Amino acid sequence: MMFAKYKTIFCDSVQALEYAYQNGLPKSAIVKSSAPAMLWDKKININNIEARWTTGELEKFQEGVQELTECVFDSILSIPGVEREIALSVTDAVYRFQKIIYKAACLDESDFTDPRLFIYVDGETGPSGNIMNSPWDQLLSPNPLFSMVNYTLRNDNWNQLTTQGISYWSRYKIAGFETIVY
Repeated sequence: MMFAKYKTIFCDSVQALEYAYQNGLPKSAIVKSSAPAMLWDKKININNIEARWTTGELEKFQEGVQELTECVFDSILSIPGVEREIALSVTDAVYRFQKIIYKAACLDESDFTDPRLFIYVDGETGPSGNIMNSPWDQLLSPNPLFSMVNYTLRNDNWNQLTTQGISYWSRYKIAGFETIVY
């Protein structure tokens, strides 16, 4: 893979980005990411791909998702012979698709016309499985200048977060009363 030709990439792993640099990615390349570890790095060329969303827009989108899923559920359930489980399954699919729409809204027009590289990260990445990859490969596949490379994480040892050893008082200070009641 020729990393040197890319001026903009999608990457959500510090380790994978270092691999790309070692294999010729220019340090000046724009890195589009939503991974906290990448964004905390504060490098000038790492762009928060989700920054295009204002708080108000995000709130409106989330409210719209709730309204949409409720409407779909009610509509499906109103079809004679359709059981609740089917309505739930369809509603779940609609809800999951909204995550893809959210990510699609983060893209620029140039992402569909200019050379782009997506570094897909393989690994266990914790007890929930590999949840760090955004669907860039699905969204950008129409771009003839789009490429994807797989990177397998090294030392993929993740510890599951627990509250063991954290006092109830500390939990209360962080979570607040509402969370404890919930």
